[in-house]
Amino acid sequence: MKVMRMFCLMLAAGMLALGLAGCPGEQYLECGTESCDPGTCIPGDGADATCDCPPGYKQGEGLTCVMGGLPLGAICTEDSQCVDGRCLKYTGQAEGYCTKTDCGSDSECVNHADDGLEMCCVEVDVAFFICMKIGEGCQCGDGTGTCGASCTCMSDSACQPGFPCLATSIMDPGAICSKQCTTDDDCNDCVGGAEDEFACIAISGGDKYCLKSNVQPCERNLDCDEGEVCMVDVVDGLLVGSCGRQGALDPGAECNDEDDPSTLTYDERCAAVFCFNDMCSSVCTLDSDCPEGMTCETIGFIDMPEQTIDMCFGPPITGEAEAGDPCPFNGTNADADYCLPGLACLGYDRAGVATPCTTDEDCFDVLPPAENPDCADDGMCGASFCSPPCDENNECEDGFYPALVGDDCYCIPETTGTSPAGGPCPFNGTNDDADFCQSGLTCLGYDRAAVNYPCDDDEDCLEALPPAENPDCADDGMCGASFCSPPCDENNECEPGFYPALVGEPPNQQCYCIPETTGSSGPGDPCPFN
Repeated sequence: MKVMRMFCLMLAAGMLALGLAGCPGEQYLECGTESCDPGTCIPGDGADATCDCPPGYKQGEGLTCVMGGLPLGAICTEDSQCVDGRCLKYTGQAEGYCTKTDCGSDSECVNHADDGLEMCCVEVDVAFFICMKIGEGCQCGDGTGTCGASCTCMSDSACQPGFPCLATSIMDPGAICSKQCTTDDDCNDCVGGAEDEFACIAISGGDKYCLKSNVQPCERNLDCDEGEVCMVDVVDGLLVGSCGRQGALDPGAECNDEDDPSTLTYDERCAAVFCFNDMCSSVCTLDSDCPEGMTCETIGFIDMPEQTIDMCFGPPITGEAEAGDPCPFNGTNADADYCLPGLACLGYDRAGVATPCTTDEDCFDVLPPAENPDCADDGMCGASFCSPPCDENNECEDGFYPALVGDDCYCIPETTGTSPAGGPCPFNGTNDDADFCQSGLTCLGYDRAAVNYPCDDDEDCLEALPPAENPDCADDGMCGASFCSPPCDENNECEPGFYPALVGEPPNQQCYCIPETTGSSGPGDPCPFN
């Protein structure tokens, strides 16, 4: 499992495109008749004749109103469905609502949906106006808010152009007008208190915006203000509990742990993001901190193996999937069965893998086949597998290797082949045509971005990487290297032809034997160096 920091950027500008299409139903109405409301026709000669058509219609040839698509406010998925050719969808959402640009006043933004929400004509950028929905029971904002001003319920209508409303939903109580920034000093003039209350933080897409940085630590929900929950956060590289809210579902509410939280709307997402065994979780210290039917259990994260945190879990969901089989993991292998009792479903966060795909085969370039790579519905690669715990000696049966997940040792499915110690192996796109390592060996390699050496062929890479480590000019035209590595012996020593090296971050470093490139140069003689 991996931590997913969630920010949903609610910006209107730049999210729209042109399009227009017809829709089923009556083809046209004659202007000036009962069916089109009397008086809507403005007669004229030829092209000067105009019609003020009802919602969902536009003027066609002559004095007719032609069916033109969904009216303002209607639910849509594509621009072409809307009469004005605009479907506004917020980041990560499949559905949006029909809107229009170049509005001149709120009176031009009449919501024809039945959701009860008002629409406002909002200047989201200089001289760029758009009809936007606001929260139920709210009034359009005055458009004067700058960095730090609340925009809850009012969305961008509360903010000046250039100060977008950042929120997880229209009703997000923490919604504020923000601004783009480069450093924390750019946020010193934000409304709301001391200079250090706001920081320049990267959100969705990598852009930086001014956000409140004062984190209220917590160990359970009772430590937080009303409406907030104790959720997992990462502060200075450490897992901590902090008060906040990222969704509408309270801890203990029913959820679907096969869903990827980043694709859910605020109303569908757990307040503390995570859904475990189909119940919304939160940070805890004791079972009594959890809603009825949940227990407080220690969990770990694959990308932060030295840390753990306690969170509420619902009763485990079990199935017939055996050790090494795929299992549902936050949208990865969503159609797989659940694990047998006693096995844990582990996997990779697709955002961390960061590899787009069309088919499952595309994911085999970056993830070990034994870990069941999957091209999920969002077109990104992930992997998941049922994992048994290690035995009392932290060892595993054949076909699995031990790995720490938090403080606990789990057995990870091992992908093996015929490549011997020192031989090349597939490593994140480097030597991707090589075979996998023999059992007991680990495939190690270099990140090509870190090597940062362009190439046209493998020989170019010999100038930057040791020959014994199998330099490779990968498909992206950058040099990498990979090799099958045996573990060091009990004295941290290796057989001839290999040298010992610590791999990983303290305190979980392990000693591996690295292929040694040797020649005839003696002490003090020159040798190839970068």
